[in-house]
Amino acid sequence: AEEMARALQDHAAAEEYRRVYESGRVKLDQICWNGEYYIQIYDPATYQKYQLGDGCLSDQMLGQWMAHVTGLGYMLPEDRVKSAIHAVYKNNFRPTLTDHYNPQRIFALGDEAGLLLCSWPRGNRPPLPFVYSDEVWTGIEYQVAAHLIYEGFVNEGLTLVRAVRNRYDGQRRNPWNEVECGHHYARAMASWSVFLALTGFNYSGPQKMIAFNPRINEREFTCFWSCDGCWGLYTQQMRSRDLNAEIHALFGKTSLQKFSLPAPSGGRKKGYIEAEINAGANNYSVAAQRANTLAIVTLPEAVNLESGQTIQLRLRV
Repeated sequence: AEEMARALQDHAAAEEYRRVYESGRVKLDQICWNGEYYIQIYDPATYQKYQLGDGCLSDQMLGQWMAHVTGLGYMLPEDRVKSAIHAVYKNNFRPTLTDHYNPQRIFALGDEAGLLLCSWPRGNRPPLPFVYSDEVWTGIEYQVAAHLIYEGFVNEGLTLVRAVRNRYDGQRRNPWNEVECGHHYARAMASWSVFLALTGFNYSGPQKMIAFNPRINEREFTCFWSCDGCWGLYTQQMRSRDLNAEIHALFGKTSLQKFSLPAPSGGRKKGYIEAEINAGANNYSVAAQRANTLAIVTLPEAVNLESGQTIQLRLRV
């Protein structure tokens, strides 16, 4: 909300959103962190049913997942975010549900694998926890899978995806209808974020920025991308001292000025990355900024990318 307000020059609203954000994240981190993941603090005398308390909730990092999807970075301390989302996988994923008791709705069962909505690895399970705690929902599984990939736990994330797809393999269940609360339930659209996490794709219209940061097959990588008014293919070849990338438009048009790509790791000049960009008749040679493992390239002016055109980028250290 703050970023949208700033893009619209509504500075008063932006500052208020920033105040609420800063206050909320500090209190959440101070009050609810138990050393491994975030828990719920409540008064059992007032709320006697349907709470989770000390439980490890699978979507406890829902806001942080969305922040990664939208390119906003970390909302909470990075080390605690990584600990919390890995705790969800460690505590809530079941390679088999043969011995799992679920008195509610059955969306996964028997020898199937799945991610429970909540568990109580440290005990203190409420006598009447929140109703759906023992169920398995694909929408939560996809969200957790994507977040695991964003945090570098790629194998764990893909394990969750395989669990879902094995349950909806066309023999056990309909692969086009991942049932949760009802048929064709919308939360399963979180699966799109798995693709975003694996490709590292992000786009900002106000900044005229496009980003890629593949988590798999980094040396030889190709993926689909889509943004406001345009879609196409991205390819990259990564070597120790250089990165060759192409952003090819297959439909529509967009305007780009800023690029975020994986930074080559080698070279003698620490932190220095030279970028060469070819965009139609325009050629640029600029210094890229290094941001951790990424290289940020900003052109002196925006360039247009239309159907059939390609922007070529070469980064060298």
